[in-house]
Amino acid sequence: KCDDAAGTGRSFEKGVGLPVALFVRSASFGDLIALLRTRSRLGHVLGEEHLKSMPLLLITPEQGTRVLTESLQVELWKLASSSLNPFQNPAIARKTTINNTDEPSFQQKVDELLDLDGSIREKLTSEELAHLAGGFGATDESVAGILKDAMLHDVRVNRERRKSTTEADGSASQDSHQLQDFVNEGLTAAVRSGDYLTARQLLILYSVVATKGEELSEADDDSLSEFSASDLRNSERSLEQRRKRALGKDAD
Repeated sequence: KCDDAAGTGRSFEKGVGLPVALFVRSASFGDLIALLRTRSRLGHVLGEEHLKSMPLLLITPEQGTRVLTESLQVELWKLASSSLNPFQNPAIARKTTINNTDEPSFQQKVDELLDLDGSIREKLTSEELAHLAGGFGATDESVAGILKDAMLHDVRVNRERRKSTTEADGSASQDSHQLQDFVNEGLTAAVRSGDYLTARQLLILYSVVATKGEELSEADDDSLSEFSASDLRNSERSLEQRRKRALGKDAD
C-alpha cells in the first residue's frame, strides 16, 4: 500500500484515480477514430461529466505532444465523411455480424457509438452527418435528433409550399425529402462498412420519426412547435429493447 500523506486515497491497491488524458501514438485515421470511440466507451464507465474536459492528445517523438482540439475533431469528421471509406472497430467487427453477435462485443459496440451532439451537428452538413452516423456509428440520441430535425424541416417546408401553391393553375411544387435522403445516405455508408447493426438502427429510428412526421403534417403550428425529442423516445419501445430481441433475448 502506498497511500499519500494528503489522504486522497490513492494507492497501488485502489488505483491512482481517474485518467487525466487519452492519447494515441500516430495521426492515422484508424488511431484517431479509435481514440474517439474509446472516449465514448469510457463515458459509460466513468460518467460523461469526467470525459467532457478530458484532453485528447497525439504524442510522438518527432512532434512531441499535440492536442486534438474540438475544431480539429470537426475537421477530422469532415475528412472522414468525404474522403474515408467507413469502417467498424476491427477488434469486434467479426463478432457483431448478422450471423454471429457476441454479447460482450455487442455491448462494446454500443458503448463506442459516437455522440454527434448539437455543437458538431451545426458545423457539418446533413450529408456529412449521414456518412458518419451510418459508416462509423452514432448514439441513438444523436441519430434520433438528426432525423427529428430533418423531419421537422420537411414538414415545415412542405407546409409552406402547399400554402404557396396557386389554385389557378393547380401546380404543385416538389416536396422536400431531407429525412429520406439522410437515411439513404446513412444506409449506403453502413453497407460500405459492413455494419448491419447500424443499418438496423437507422431503419428502426426512421420508422418512428417518419410516422411522427405523418402525424405532424396534418397538425397545427402549435403541435409542431411543441414536438420534442422526449415525444419521439416515448412513442415507441426503446431501441435497446429491440437490440435485445436481436440477440435472442426477451425484451418484455
